[in-house]
This record gives sequence, C-alpha cells and structure tokens, in this order.
Amino acid sequence: MRALEEPMVPGMIGENLLRTLVVWHWPNDTRAVFALEAIRYGVYGALMLWTFWCRTRIRQDALRYTNDDKGTDSTFAR
Repeated sequence: MRALEEPMVPGMIGENLLRTLVVWHWPNDTRAVFALEAIRYGVYGALMLWTFWCRTRIRQDALRYTNDDKGTDSTFAR
C-alpha cells in the first residue's frame, strides 16, 4: 500500500516548486496570477484523477480476492 501513497508527496512538492519559479520569473505580472491558477488546478486535478485510479485498482483487487473465496461475505463485493 505504501507505493500507492508516494506520488502525492512529489505532486505537492512539485506544485510548490513550480509556483515558486513562476513568482520569481514574473514577480509583479498579471501573467503570474493566471499561471499560478493553472498550476494549482492542474496539479490538484491530476492528483484527484490519480486518487480515483488508485481507488479503482484497490477495489478491483479486493473483488478479485473475494471472488477467489466464494463462501465469504465481504463489504467490497457489492
């Protein structure tokens, strides 16, 4: 399960590094505001999609193991 949690940290660190670079490159420019918003929504959107993808994989894995054990009742097999 640890491998599924790791992309969150580089995603957040990467977002902050990109935002810092934009502010240093365009200190008092209106383009910086638009770039920062695009970076923020892009990173959080990507992390949200990654979360749904991982959750789907976890659910499929749980269903696969419940199908192997047909005699047991599981909350994942709904």
